[in-house]
Amino acid sequence: MTQASRSIEILAPARTVYEVLTDYDRYVDFFPPMRRSRLLSHQGPEAVADFELRLFNLTIQYTLLLTEEPFRSIRWRLKESNWLTRVDGGWTLEALGKSRTLATYRQSLSVKGFLPRIVASKLVEVHLPDMLQHVKQHIEQH
Repeated sequence: MTQASRSIEILAPARTVYEVLTDYDRYVDFFPPMRRSRLLSHQGPEAVADFELRLFNLTIQYTLLLTEEPFRSIRWRLKESNWLTRVDGGWTLEALGKSRTLATYRQSLSVKGFLPRIVASKLVEVHLPDMLQHVKQHIEQH
């Protein structure tokens, strides 16, 4: 299993950060490796969303079960995937005054046995800082 956690300060209120992060259909707009993202269902604090990433000439499809706590956190776990066997993670949002938010991203994942471990490491360790920067830029320009 590969794990990582990183935080980034975003110049926007926690409400704005939360609204962007829960707009699952728009992930393709601000994270370049994302080829597809769509909300499948949403009832109360529970959502199901489908995603497709393209990394290293590999297409990774996965569906997440998400639990939302408005303006504070989003947690997820894997429902199904073509390459991943386990995914647990989430966003935690901490308001730093009225116009700044500390967003912490946490992710742990396991890949199917024959998929090189380097892919899991790259997903979590290399693409994580890049993704955080894209999220920050998108929200701050929003």
